[in-house]
Amino acid sequence: MGVTNDTGLAPSAGQEITVAIFGSFNDRQDIVTKLGDLESQNFFDGRTLINKERGKVVYDVDIRERDSALVDSVVSCGAGRLAERDIVAINSHTHYIVLTGPLPGVVSHATSQREAALDMLNTTATLVQDLNASAVHVATAGITHTLESWVSMNNECTNSATVNAFVQRIGGRGIFFSCGMHAFGHADACLIGNLPSSEGSKVLFEFLLHSLGHQLAPQGASFIFEPQAISGGFRATSGKCTEWDENSSLYNRFGVWNLTPV
Repeated sequence: MGVTNDTGLAPSAGQEITVAIFGSFNDRQDIVTKLGDLESQNFFDGRTLINKERGKVVYDVDIRERDSALVDSVVSCGAGRLAERDIVAINSHTHYIVLTGPLPGVVSHATSQREAALDMLNTTATLVQDLNASAVHVATAGITHTLESWVSMNNECTNSATVNAFVQRIGGRGIFFSCGMHAFGHADACLIGNLPSSEGSKVLFEFLLHSLGHQLAPQGASFIFEPQAISGGFRATSGKCTEWDENSSLYNRFGVWNLTPV
């Protein structure tokens, strides 16, 4: 339905968040040296990394050499967000760094999945600046951002900014859906209705923000959602995620809210 993730970056569904940071470097040692900079906000021990200021999550760091097969997928996941210079930079990457956390079996001091997402946002913002990277690809959503936009979303650090960072939203022709809300421990949403693209997108985004700030009905239940973006209501019915295989990084174990006009 529009979101693709052919990068092979697959964390455990709904538990870990995985991002890939693309850039051009002299060699692997160049990356290791930058990651190990003692003045950085992050601490890197050669395999794992932690944000020294927040101290919430331990991340696995996997440095990988250029993979030209990833370029088309990563660029397509940045549609509307990447300028020509960004596309050129991704195409010419020499390495990419895969950051994954929280890790199974490793104690996390994040009190919630949402706090873990905020830690990832902040930790990655430091990394992309330390590395002077060209792009960030969120594997749990199939969405690609520039260095500048990622840093800006981290600095803003509002619900809107964090949803924009970790959640892909696609819509048109009466269907609007999200992918990536499992980064916050929440279900995704799919809206089906005869709405103009601009209205459907606004309603979907408003619902995602609503779900972050409220304790919604349990899976299998439903309620009426009345958005501010347009008049009228939508019945929100929860169900299982059936769009993606359970082994896919895009799979949301928290399910999907299906929205239909009432």
